[in-house]
Amino acid sequence: IERLDESGATVVVRTKEGSVVRIEADLVVGADGLGSAVARTAGLVDRSGIGRKFGFSGPLPADALDEDALRVGEVVLCVGDHGYLGLVREGRGRLHVAALVAGTGPDCAPAAVLASFARSHPQLARLERVAPPRSTISAAGPMPWRTLSRTAPCVALVGDAAGYVEPFTGEGMTWAIESAVLLGEACAGGRFGVSERDRYERAWTASLGAQQGRCALVASVLERPRVLRSFAFMRTLAPRLAGRVARRLVPR
Repeated sequence: IERLDESGATVVVRTKEGSVVRIEADLVVGADGLGSAVARTAGLVDRSGIGRKFGFSGPLPADALDEDALRVGEVVLCVGDHGYLGLVREGRGRLHVAALVAGTGPDCAPAAVLASFARSHPQLARLERVAPPRSTISAAGPMPWRTLSRTAPCVALVGDAAGYVEPFTGEGMTWAIESAVLLGEACAGGRFGVSERDRYERAWTASLGAQQGRCALVASVLERPRVLRSFAFMRTLAPRLAGRVARRLVPR
């Protein structure tokens, strides 16, 4: 974004062929995901006290894990000292992995993360030999900020750009579509002024803010092994109570 003010924005687009196109816009929609360049340019992020985390996801060979270790349709979430790893078998020919780990550098590379979890979780031992092709991995990070709000003059954020909501149940696209629908409803009159901004902010908070807060709480628990062990102990003593807590935090 070259210019951004109350009157509109000038967006610079560089094509694959190397040419540059300047577009004058009344509204810029930031749908560029986690680590949104639009959010940063519009000053909608807070960089203080957030830490640095790296996330990635992608497919793995179907035989990267034994079927006994991960059955079709089953989701497994493994917690380590520096993050967590999720796995799901989406049919006999598809195995998907997603991870969020703290820190930067070679230890955050997908192959290194998989090897680390393979060593700490015996049921994942075969992953130590897996090196997923770079072309198949979708990555985001480091992530050293949080989103302050969803709008600025002539700017609106949707999806993960508006605030990372759902890292646990694979419903990120659902929230992305929902936030886009909310923005469309807020702008139904064909303009994006102060009242439309306020309408979208309130609708986003009412529809997605609670889920974001719950997921942030779950993430903070996963980052604290002692708290997680306490929850596991509570599950042993009072399984029904633990089940209600889990369903409340991550509703389906």
